[in-house]
Amino acid sequence: MKISFSSLFHRKKDLAGPSDGSTKPQLQAPDGMSCAETRAWKARAGEAAHLLQQLDARTKDCNGVNSEHLHLKSLIPPGKPFGFAQRPIRAHLMPGTGNLLMDAPIRKEAHSWAASCIDHRIARVIDLRPPGADGEPSCMDSGKVYQSAPGGLAARFRGINLHGPRSKKPVAQAIKSVGGQVTNTWMEVTLTHLGRPYRPEGASEGGCQRLDWCRVPVKRGNTMSSAQLFALCEHVGSRRLAPGERQAIQCPAHDRHAGALVEAALLLRQWHRSGIDVTGDRSRAVLDACSQVREHGGPELFRQADLTSLLEYCDRLQVVPRDAASLNR
Repeated sequence: MKISFSSLFHRKKDLAGPSDGSTKPQLQAPDGMSCAETRAWKARAGEAAHLLQQLDARTKDCNGVNSEHLHLKSLIPPGKPFGFAQRPIRAHLMPGTGNLLMDAPIRKEAHSWAASCIDHRIARVIDLRPPGADGEPSCMDSGKVYQSAPGGLAARFRGINLHGPRSKKPVAQAIKSVGGQVTNTWMEVTLTHLGRPYRPEGASEGGCQRLDWCRVPVKRGNTMSSAQLFALCEHVGSRRLAPGERQAIQCPAHDRHAGALVEAALLLRQWHRSGIDVTGDRSRAVLDACSQVREHGGPELFRQADLTSLLEYCDRLQVVPRDAASLNR
């Protein structure tokens, strides 16, 4: 196993804090930015630090226990057919957007996640797990079939080619142009039981759900730049979900910072599109958005670096047209 002593040293330094004896944490700029962009980003750090203090004060009564018990929804209730509810998929439901903030499903959860996609019509997944070897395996990573010998279940996550406007992949080019790496794939999720398609209760059809799998790797501990956030959110906003469809934001286990950042950015974009001014008083807008996400996702969400990117993101929203009749996700 090859170990980089340089990366190990920097990681220990970040965890331990600065060496001058102060308690001020190190602020790491997002990857992929030029020197000028990095200087501009860091110029917002003071404003973000003050905003973080306000956010902590506003959400001081939002504790993890209440958040977990009140807002952590099981997508598969007990007693579901086929007996695969032994590993329920859990997600924080974000009332402002209707999005699901969750850990990426592991391979042992393949059957439960496939059923969740079909039951709840998951039409888009934004996968923010770290890149390469740092990323945790997900059941969506390969096209293999996950068999369950005792229960006769078979789940499959397979990339497909769609023709027409829905097959366009603007997010890949857009995010790559601002220093990000992304794959944007249409995926077909299927679940069968003893060869028969799984159907939600009361449905005449089932067994299959097509979704837009947007893989945007974010290094653990890093934040996204405002340019990357803008490109991703514009892609998401370019195709409205149909009534009843849902969008899932998936994060590595025990690290939902990047997911919370994307959720807050989508919420700010939604407010801007609906006619709410988020660019005039960006600090107030970011504070309101992050408070709402913390209330339903947990008090540990959002770091100074995340707020810095969100403040810059609000400035970028000025070029997005407003339309009171359009609430794109």
